[in-house]
Amino acid sequence: MMNSDKRPVDGKGVPDKRRCVYTVLLGGYETLNEQDQAAGSEIPFICLTDDPDLRSDSWLVRLVRPHFPGDPVRSQRMLKIMAHTVLPEFDESLYIDNTVMLAAPPEAIFERYSGEAPMALFSHSFRDRLCDEFEVVAKDGIDVSEQLAEQRAHYESADPEILKQGALWTGILLRCHADPLVRKMADIWCAHVLRYSMRDQLSINVALREAGLAPLVIEEDNHRSWFHTWPHKTLRKSGLPVGQRGTAVKRLEMTLKQRDAEIQRLQAQLASSRVEAQAFRSSTSWRITAPMRATVTAVRAGFARLRAPRHRSGPAIVYPRNQSASDPASMADFARDGFFGPVPLFTREQCQLIMRHYRMGAPEPSPEWPKDRAVIDPFFHDLAMQPAILDRLGPLLGGDIVIWGASVVVRKPGQVHLVHTDIESSAPEGGFVSVWVGLEGTSQASALAMITRSQGFGMPVQQVMMERGLNRKTTANETILDLARERDRDAAFVQPAMGDGDALFIDGRVWHGSSNTGTATRTALLLQYARAGVDVPIQRTGQSDWPFEMSGRMAACLPVLTNGRSAAGQPVPPHGQSPVGSVVSQNAGLTAGPAGFSPFHILRGATPNAPDMESHVSVLDPGHSPHPPHCHVEEELLVVLDGEAEIVIPTSPHDDAPRTERLTAGGIVYYPAYQYHTIRNVSPRPVTYVMLKWRGAPKQTDNHLATTVLHIGDVASSDQPISMPKLLEGPTGFLSKLHAHVTVMAPGAGYPAHVDEHDVAIIVFEGEVETVGHRIGPGGTAFSAAGDAHGLSNPGAVPARYLVFEFHA
Repeated sequence: MMNSDKRPVDGKGVPDKRRCVYTVLLGGYETLNEQDQAAGSEIPFICLTDDPDLRSDSWLVRLVRPHFPGDPVRSQRMLKIMAHTVLPEFDESLYIDNTVMLAAPPEAIFERYSGEAPMALFSHSFRDRLCDEFEVVAKDGIDVSEQLAEQRAHYESADPEILKQGALWTGILLRCHADPLVRKMADIWCAHVLRYSMRDQLSINVALREAGLAPLVIEEDNHRSWFHTWPHKTLRKSGLPVGQRGTAVKRLEMTLKQRDAEIQRLQAQLASSRVEAQAFRSSTSWRITAPMRATVTAVRAGFARLRAPRHRSGPAIVYPRNQSASDPASMADFARDGFFGPVPLFTREQCQLIMRHYRMGAPEPSPEWPKDRAVIDPFFHDLAMQPAILDRLGPLLGGDIVIWGASVVVRKPGQVHLVHTDIESSAPEGGFVSVWVGLEGTSQASALAMITRSQGFGMPVQQVMMERGLNRKTTANETILDLARERDRDAAFVQPAMGDGDALFIDGRVWHGSSNTGTATRTALLLQYARAGVDVPIQRTGQSDWPFEMSGRMAACLPVLTNGRSAAGQPVPPHGQSPVGSVVSQNAGLTAGPAGFSPFHILRGATPNAPDMESHVSVLDPGHSPHPPHCHVEEELLVVLDGEAEIVIPTSPHDDAPRTERLTAGGIVYYPAYQYHTIRNVSPRPVTYVMLKWRGAPKQTDNHLATTVLHIGDVASSDQPISMPKLLEGPTGFLSKLHAHVTVMAPGAGYPAHVDEHDVAIIVFEGEVETVGHRIGPGGTAFSAAGDAHGLSNPGAVPARYLVFEFHA
């Protein structure tokens, strides 16, 4: 029997464990999400809120008083963390963030995880280590930087290894209230959230360690597991206090009500259709013809198996390919099978650069649309514009092509991505091609798997499985292959042998999935293209089953091919920089300001070789440094013009014993992308130095230049009127070649104006030179972009000595 508080009792009248599901909603931050699983559950769903007007169909609303009325975030964290004190009448609780939707009854969740440990929570599925979480919070400005720095310094001094631990996700927490270690952990955790960052995921590892609590860590995708989906964000108010919502928010609320009414109408219509379908399936004629239909299905499957290759013993057929852009078989393979490849696309070092950018510098995509990296990040836009990709796309999609999706897909060992058709590109008429590139941990065991010929079936696999009454989570790949062979007896399940840098070109309608049976985490880049003019609808977050639900928004589409030509040279580059030509800077009479450090702008713009090129000269007073060790996507050259500087080259921002180098006038250092570095003045007089920074499309080159320290005195000059001994040369991540040489030019010598295909920068150390109508003395610089005419001569009475850099793309 049941009592009034939905608390089950056994046959002896003794209550079972008292359990609840709860969430916390304070400050009018967002609309409360209703939970469909509450309707059929005997476990109460409780919402703790400070909104007296909040009403819900699925939650029991409890009014609470925030501990800090002016800080609803930390007030919410206290109620979230201290479950045993805010819900003392329960033995166990399942906390879920309001943006989490349960997809299974809470009874099943408690049955699965309760008892294995006094606490259960998820690992972070898109941040590997706790230090990564700190870096993202700091980079995105989520919390006060001083508090973050103090918190991190505390953890490093107390236990440096804690920052290397796996990051945890706290959107779902299952806890036993009576366990003393859980209570101790909560007290410590709450204290850290009140003292340091309000981002509770930064302090959960420390609280667990100090309490001696070993939780059950659930290794599931944070966005979707067998019992939840996330995030579901509705009407977020950006901290606007309750009672102060403006007219715009009220209009949004009215729109939401209208949308909900339309959803209810469509749900009623769908329910009516299902009743009609069920009535039809229950009819006499349907029952009579059932044996006939079963026989037909079995015969079709039998013939398909007889005609199919005998490769059923393993998980997939090995499908080795190695096609080049000129391979005439590629088009035929794509038309027949729905894909071609693998083809070698990126070099090993190119993959490593992409991974460094992804982990250390890439902006986070929107949770509602994680495929927007090409729109928000020039780095990924440049990857999508690779000639090796566009040359292959042209024959497949025509002369006008757009990029609409760019994302990074990570699969841990054992992680499965169910066979599916990408919703955005599932339209039967086609016009979509996806490029899947392995970046790290790629092998046949972790590669993408596809059903060949499925692009011609006319419907996504989700629709086929729904119509057959099959559950995608429990249906074996063998069964899905049988469904495919009913439509084409030559369909096969294919998993190519691949390595890092290899790519597959796939029709957007193909049935595909992945199961990482390897021992390493696999990371892949997914670039998704379409024929220009095709609409790309965005699915509703968390909805992937048939019938597909769309958000009503369209993906942003950026042109990559226009009339058969690359769109890389459009008037407005993706980096947002205007073209730069020739620039001369004398760099004389510069002094540092009151802060002890002053940079002076020279140039910033787009060139034919680097879509973002920048240069400035800086003055650094004794005892000063411009910044702590940092890294960035740009490659960089630093040249000391005057004084003595100490270059610091750590392996990480927390390297206790970094490499250091003393540089005097003429000293040079080259930093590749994401090399940590800084400079400091440990001499008694100011240091003046010039910097050149650039970024662009990652180049398909090997043996990239490493961090290099040089001096112009490292090379000897000859007695010729113009001598140019080489100082440095090699490929970089963004240049096919970076070249440097030292020129000594006799008085009266020179060469006439000419045009180069590469960008050129010069820095004068002795004498004078004349270029593009300007005389430059020691410390002066000149820059000429590729295509700009420039010459150079020595108008003085003594030899001129200057440093030359060439930037080749």
